[in-house]
Amino acid sequence: MKVQAAEVGGQACWLLSVSTGQDALPTDWKAPAVVAIPNDGPSPQRRTYRPARPECVPLNCLENLLRENAFKHPGERGLLSEAQSGFNNTRPCPYKGLGFLSEQQTNGWSEMVFLDFSKAL
Repeated sequence: MKVQAAEVGGQACWLLSVSTGQDALPTDWKAPAVVAIPNDGPSPQRRTYRPARPECVPLNCLENLLRENAFKHPGERGLLSEAQSGFNNTRPCPYKGLGFLSEQQTNGWSEMVFLDFSKAL
């Protein structure tokens, strides 16, 4: 993709902007098109190529934008308290999860919101 960035870049940008303005993915993104992309290697032999779907590039770009903004927005707006775990680099979610399980076992049920970005993004 880096080799053909100039040719594909404008089309990928257009496709990404069109798809974000709709409520569904374009049908072109769902088509099972597979192309051969060369791996790093000494010669262009058949075994040095790997199959790839070109539609995954705009999807990965959109995914990265969403992930970056989802993690930056709460911190920049002061929406997280000092006790918040997750969405920051100093206290990841598993750290807080252990404390939550301990408190639940001693004090009973409590309410919480759990966002699992590991499978969504």
